[in-house]
Amino acid sequence: MLLKSLRLIVCAVLAVGVLQATPAQAAGRTIWVVDDTVFKLKITNDPTTATGCPVADPNSTLLATYAGAAGLRTAVNDAQPGDTVILCNNSASNRATFDLSTLAATGDPNARTLQATVALAIIGQTNVTALRPLISGGGVVRPFIIAASAADVVSITGVTITNGVAGGSGDNCATTGACGGGIKVASGQLRISKSVLRDNTAAGSGAAIAVTAAASATVTVESSAFIGNAATIHGGAVYNLGNNTVSVLNSTFNGNAANTGAGAVVYDNSGTTTVDYITAVDNYGATAVVAGARVTVRNSVLAQKSHQTPLCDNLVSLGTGNLVTALGCSGVVAYTAGAGATSSGYLTYSQLRLGRLYTPANVGVPYFRLLTGSAAIDFIAVDGLSLN
Repeated sequence: MLLKSLRLIVCAVLAVGVLQATPAQAAGRTIWVVDDTVFKLKITNDPTTATGCPVADPNSTLLATYAGAAGLRTAVNDAQPGDTVILCNNSASNRATFDLSTLAATGDPNARTLQATVALAIIGQTNVTALRPLISGGGVVRPFIIAASAADVVSITGVTITNGVAGGSGDNCATTGACGGGIKVASGQLRISKSVLRDNTAAGSGAAIAVTAAASATVTVESSAFIGNAATIHGGAVYNLGNNTVSVLNSTFNGNAANTGAGAVVYDNSGTTTVDYITAVDNYGATAVVAGARVTVRNSVLAQKSHQTPLCDNLVSLGTGNLVTALGCSGVVAYTAGAGATSSGYLTYSQLRLGRLYTPANVGVPYFRLLTGSAAIDFIAVDGLSLN
């Protein structure tokens, strides 16, 4: 994620003070889900704090209606259209964690998965000073399935989705369940913002997100990070299987892998996938970091420091404004300082001058800083914002 996204987040916070999710299409309930199953509510006419979560009272006998992983599953799986689910932490010093692997296993492989079938907003980080809640698959469970109608929007804001698993074998996403370790999008619209998907795995494709609908699904990811996700076949981070639309904006990709296939960052050979203003560093796989005839990359940094995986296959459409550290991407010319983003430029990793992966104040979304003298400062177009 380039500094553009950091500027936009700061401006939004100064304006409203609270991170807001995309509003649902219909008015619904507001459901607080606390991470502590013995959380006791303070009895009051207005049981909320500045972050919108219930106030705890150790002397109370009133337990939270929605608590722990079981409470979160109930809130999501039994949601009514337009509901807002807010994830709450019982202690300001700790991070709220919802481990779905702690739920009882049944014969249904998706029994422990959060299954969103209606328009719904899930809000994790309700305040910019709070730690981002974790929704974990515990190394055995896929955290999310999105199976809403075509017009319904499911939004996820300010969470970390981690340690999800899509098991099985092969790459037949419809029959084996091997795709979408973090999130499987079977239908509907998914919008993710200010979130992190990390350390998810898929025995097939799409370790973080797999869009498995045959057609008409829409996924939009903004101001987020994909870190350390690994697919056995295609799409270490994002895999678009059918005639669906995927857009990724202002996001970071690091350490994602497509171990035997293509597209460590994204893979799409059937739908439409567009990435704008992403920073992808040291992602790896058998063939290419971004792959597929239906992928377009614009205004982005594609870089390899420690890995030798080619950055593009010969099908990717590389638009203007990109900086890449290896040859192989079509339409790339030698980088020229001050040339502007009218083309895509090839340069060395040292010319990029990227800092280490950085998490602002330990609560923001990780990104790579552009250090003084970075070629990207003068090259990447950012709608009039300075990158200093």
